[in-house]
Amino acid sequence: MGRNNIPVYTCDRCKKREEIRNASDEFKWGKLTYMQVNGPLNLVCISGKWPSAPAAAKDLCFDCLDELDKWYWQRKV
Repeated sequence: MGRNNIPVYTCDRCKKREEIRNASDEFKWGKLTYMQVNGPLNLVCISGKWPSAPAAAKDLCFDCLDELDKWYWQRKV
């Protein structure tokens, strides 16, 4: 009998759950990393590239990443 494990990602913002059955499904997800550096919490990066992300890292689904991107660029203009 064979046994497979299918990872399930949960968005830390909207609580959406998605099974990651293909490698391309994982690329839609992002990791928001922020930390406090001599003041308020600051956005550091949006990626999953850090091998040891701080405890403040949050997993975000594609829809939440898209909303964050729109909000960020709206405030920058």
